[in-house]
Amino acid sequence: MLPIVPKTETRFWSIFRCLLLPVGAVSLILCIVGAIVTAFGESTPVIDGRQIRGVKGVLLCLAVFPFLTLFAALGFSCALYFDRLKMRRQR
Repeated sequence: MLPIVPKTETRFWSIFRCLLLPVGAVSLILCIVGAIVTAFGESTPVIDGRQIRGVKGVLLCLAVFPFLTLFAALGFSCALYFDRLKMRRQR
């Protein structure tokens, strides 16, 4: 299990709050790396079959950050919450 969340914690919103900062840091790193790669023209985001290049591509990569953070934190929180819910039922 992740050492960020205490093993005794079984409430969803507490788990979510504990995971929000680490998931946000990882998401920020991924978005910055994506923006740098896009700025150098290696791989560009594609929308409706068109490649988004230049400043627009970099801004698009950075704009994904809040959504990536929210969905990843919700996903990890749900997984941990249901795992702990299952463990609580087994006792």
